[in-house]
Amino acid sequence: MALVKLKRKYNIAQLKLTRPKVLNVLSIDLIKELSRHFKVFSDDTYIRAVILTGEGWVPCVVVDLKELAVLPNAADHFEWHGANSLMDIMRACPLPIIGAINVFAITGIKLALWCGFLIAAKSVRFGDTHARVVIIQSRGLAQLLPRVVGISGAKQISLIGEMTGTKTAQAWG
Repeated sequence: MALVKLKRKYNIAQLKLTRPKVLNVLSIDLIKELSRHFKVFSDDTYIRAVILTGEGWVPCVVVDLKELAVLPNAADHFEWHGANSLMDIMRACPLPIIGAINVFAITGIKLALWCGFLIAAKSVRFGDTHARVVIIQSRGLAQLLPRVVGISGAKQISLIGEMTGTKTAQAWG
């Protein structure tokens, strides 16, 4: 079974994460599949935009902790950073990437922030739970979050672990 469903309608591609039973956590295979799709979109002259969302009630929560527990060097294996990272592949994609968020983006906020645009339901809650579970954020989130929501918003989300609603997130940017 594919971890990502690709649906094309007109010049729009929709990528839907298909692991709702495990809150669409980013497994190694899911990251590789998303990376492959975004590389293809970069060379596709027909597609004009990409919508990224999740199947079920949540788009994406966190990296698969079960996989992290058994990897000797998880950071390299997940390829969060560097030329082959999902972040760099998404950022290099010349198409607008629209993140469609249904309910919440917790540690999956990182994936949401890599999108050029976010469309969120009024009930969406944004947050970062690293502080709550005493885990240090990866440098990607620590650097990107203040650029998007400002220093004050980043501190509120990251250091306190406070969840914020769509209205506040929209005001931050």
